[in-house]
Amino acid sequence: MYEQLDQLSGLIGRELHKHGVGSESAVSLEFTKLRWAVVAMLAVAKASSTFFFLDCNAPPKCNNECLRHATVDSTLASNWTIDSEV
Repeated sequence: MYEQLDQLSGLIGRELHKHGVGSESAVSLEFTKLRWAVVAMLAVAKASSTFFFLDCNAPPKCNNECLRHATVDSTLASNWTIDSEV
């Protein structure tokens, strides 16, 4: 289980790094399932970046306001989150 967590978070972390996420970056996270949130947190840490969570249950306007005030370089989100806001 931990090996799979390490592999998945490492894979995502390397992809984030390839896309310019690093020590000067911030990544917002929006997940409906805790399991994927943990993978995402570790991935961001492996990319040497910081993260903060957006509330999946908040209205999109609220999360957009948070993003407007933060300096965010990337967002990781679950498919359900993305589909529900489109």
